[in-house]
Amino acid sequence: MKIFEIATYKKKSLLSEAKARIDHPEDLVFEEGSGGAQRALDAMKHAAVDPTVNSVKWDGTPAIIFGRDENGFIMTDKAGFGAKKYDGMARSAKMFRDMIYNRKPDDQGRLEYSTQIASLYPMLEKIVPAKFRGFVQGDIMWMSTPVVHDGVIEIQPLKVKYTIDPASDLGKKIKASKAGIVVHSYFTSTAEEEPRAMTPAEIEKLKPSPGLVVLSPVMQVRSAPFELSEEDIAQVDNVIKKYGNAIDKLLDNFSISSLKISNLPDIFKSYLNYRAGIGQQGLSSKDFMAWLQDPMRSKLTANKLQNVLDHISKNKAGFTGVFEVANKLVALKYKLKTQLDAHAGHDAAVTATVRDEPGHEGFVSDTPHGKIKIVNRPVFMKKV
Repeated sequence: MKIFEIATYKKKSLLSEAKARIDHPEDLVFEEGSGGAQRALDAMKHAAVDPTVNSVKWDGTPAIIFGRDENGFIMTDKAGFGAKKYDGMARSAKMFRDMIYNRKPDDQGRLEYSTQIASLYPMLEKIVPAKFRGFVQGDIMWMSTPVVHDGVIEIQPLKVKYTIDPASDLGKKIKASKAGIVVHSYFTSTAEEEPRAMTPAEIEKLKPSPGLVVLSPVMQVRSAPFELSEEDIAQVDNVIKKYGNAIDKLLDNFSISSLKISNLPDIFKSYLNYRAGIGQQGLSSKDFMAWLQDPMRSKLTANKLQNVLDHISKNKAGFTGVFEVANKLVALKYKLKTQLDAHAGHDAAVTATVRDEPGHEGFVSDTPHGKIKIVNRPVFMKKV
């Protein structure tokens, strides 16, 4: 097989099971202090030594949900699945089309769009065995046969543009298809608020459907070990040791709770997301202070803002250190992602670009130190 293969699901660590959300390495210093920073560093070191723990998800849209209950086959979307004021569980292609169209009937092209998605109804109905009970969630990758252009197949359902070798096994399937979806999770009933991940064995139980390509949720990286230099690792390690105690004092749960700013880690992470949203690389304590004192951006009340400012004033070393550690972790993360992307693009059937920059959306590293995301946030999360 190529560098990407179907992921094999390993037994999760207790940490992974307890925490469904996957962190960016730099977030861990704000969430867990020096211990989180060390865990992030250890996770990246492990991801480099054992590349098989790294995988990448397909980036598709829109999301759909389909399956069977005691009355037969159903196709819907997230809004329809949880609808209270109308029946969102469509039992025909027409019912699904009308549901999608009637939400925004004045939008240009809305009828064509809703009709195109509804055309998947009979194909999806065929892949769900008659005795199956429950609802599969997935994302649409393409809704009409992609053409071969300049010797490659290109699909771009959302932010990531995928380039596929038409001579590869996947390329041949795509050329013979009418549509493609990636399936990834499963609801046992409509009462569940969150789905659970589907295993490869469960995905394989879905039946073939002519014209439809069903993709597994992740592609596993197969590669020789990557290189993170001892110097780069030492830089992160040294800054953690230098500022560790001060950072832990800044983020001490008792202290921030007594000041009624127990969500201080979330305030820091909101700033990180803000920086990513405007496409800005690097984290700045000075810029954070400007963001913090703008109520339109930080959303803080006057009292909470003053409490945060007072706490920072008394913990200047920790405040400086938390940003230095985060920036060092980001720099190391990018060096790992560059190697993942470069290797993924070599000899692979699938390559990707985001905003015309080579590379996938990002990778997930499932390590003994917990799961982390290897993502260039300002590239992928930029809003404009």
